[in-house]
Amino acid sequence: MPSERAGRGRLRAPLDGRGRLRAPLDGRGRQRAPVDGRERQRVPVDGRERLRAPLDGRALTRLAKRAGAIGLAHFRRLGAERSRAGAIVSEADREIEHQVRADVAAIAPQVVVIGAELSATGAAASGWTLAVDPIDGADAYVAGLPTWGTSLGLLHGGSPVAGVVYLPSFDDLYLAHGGTLRWNGREIPQGGVTPQHDGFVLAYSEYHRRPLLRLRGQVRALGSTAYHLSLVARGAAEAAVVGRVHLWDVAAGKALLDAVGGELVYLRSGNPVDLGALLDGAPSDDFMIAARVGSADRIRRRVRRR
Repeated sequence: MPSERAGRGRLRAPLDGRGRLRAPLDGRGRQRAPVDGRERQRVPVDGRERLRAPLDGRALTRLAKRAGAIGLAHFRRLGAERSRAGAIVSEADREIEHQVRADVAAIAPQVVVIGAELSATGAAASGWTLAVDPIDGADAYVAGLPTWGTSLGLLHGGSPVAGVVYLPSFDDLYLAHGGTLRWNGREIPQGGVTPQHDGFVLAYSEYHRRPLLRLRGQVRALGSTAYHLSLVARGAAEAAVVGRVHLWDVAAGKALLDAVGGELVYLRSGNPVDLGALLDGAPSDDFMIAARVGSADRIRRRVRRR
């Protein structure tokens, strides 16, 4: 029986000890993924354990871009309504979330999908959760402004493993996977790039209505929590003040921050945000601060309470 050449002149049988077909070798003699395509890339979770993620970076990117295409098809063409919780909801939100859930059920049925519009689906016992915000920045979307996007965060046991934030109006994509953050394919170094404007801080849209919170320095609101966290992770902004949010608002952004050593902490205590506490779908008890590595405490001190 013919065999493959492996390493330096060694021959390698195409069948393993159980008679199964081995995966082919790459150019360096290393084994590629199994030929049936079901092997998933292993990704770090807490620095010690490595798990096979049921959705890899390519799958998350495809999900986000398909969602973005749906959002663009409706952009500036439809109205919106208020949900019972008072949030703005459009038909695009529902269509995107239905599509993401259908796609995940087809390729990774063990993943629980939790989102802003529909009840959770999937196998809770697997420990895998995909948090979906179909249109993050709904106010901007309905107003016809481009600063909205789709946010997908993959978690295991409440810990972020990977995440993607996609802003289709700009074709701007942030992907964290395997401990690396990429912005439109470009790898972002640990700590992010140096901010162009020192002290530039982003704030959630209701910030100006909170008389008990004041932040010294330049403050801007772009309307999308996921985009704010993406800009902090990339290094375009020093920090972001985040309101009382749900899991799907910050799951992807937390993965982006983790990939470059950024921080996401609670405003009052300064403790790191535990996304596992938000798996029940309830909003967070406190505001949050997203910051570049080593900056969270300094930003918290700049927040003045009245």
